[in-house]
Amino acid sequence: MANNIIHYESLKSRRIATGISPLAIFLFLMLMMVPAYAGAQLTAPQVASQASAKLKNATGIKAEFRIDVNGKSVNGSLLSAGRKYRIMSGAYSAWYDGRSLYTLNPRTKETTLVTPTASELRESNPLMFMDGASESYDLAFAAHQPAGKYMLVLTPKRKNEPIKSVFITLDKKTLLPENIVVTGSDGSVSTLSVTSLKTNMKIGAGIFIYPRDKYPAYRLNDLR
Repeated sequence: MANNIIHYESLKSRRIATGISPLAIFLFLMLMMVPAYAGAQLTAPQVASQASAKLKNATGIKAEFRIDVNGKSVNGSLLSAGRKYRIMSGAYSAWYDGRSLYTLNPRTKETTLVTPTASELRESNPLMFMDGASESYDLAFAAHQPAGKYMLVLTPKRKNEPIKSVFITLDKKTLLPENIVVTGSDGSVSTLSVTSLKTNMKIGAGIFIYPRDKYPAYRLNDLR
């Protein structure tokens, strides 16, 4: 800063020769210093952490989504509050009350009950991929960043994981997820597109409890 001021004084003698105002040159030099402070960018882990915190801290989330797998599509809905959630779709439904995870399979007419691991929660609810992601995944920005978006790439730290990679696209202003692409180790690709997402919704706690009375014909497999 002091060197720039001294340089500014020396520029006065050159004003007639160059025809450029010393003030203009001084302002240019000051602007050249801005990137060191204002140009600092968030890292991929920081973006994931902030996006995850925004979802967890929301009083209630209501989302609509579409899942595309192997050329087939299915629509679904999500209600969540903190770490609790309920997912309803034609492919599966899930209830997590913060302790136990119930996953209903309409094809086999079975409901599986487990005390879920972090990995099982992510598989059940893709919006949770960023929750503690740095513990299990290496995070980086994708080579191509869409305008107005953050695109994160999650790669498992351990070998022989069922997931090969996860691409998550977030709105740069809201940090809310818009698209999640999960590639399995077997080459399968599942794409979740968020078609609607609202935060700070009022959601009753009973929503996250598995309504066993509604599914009397379903077999309950308790794997806890």
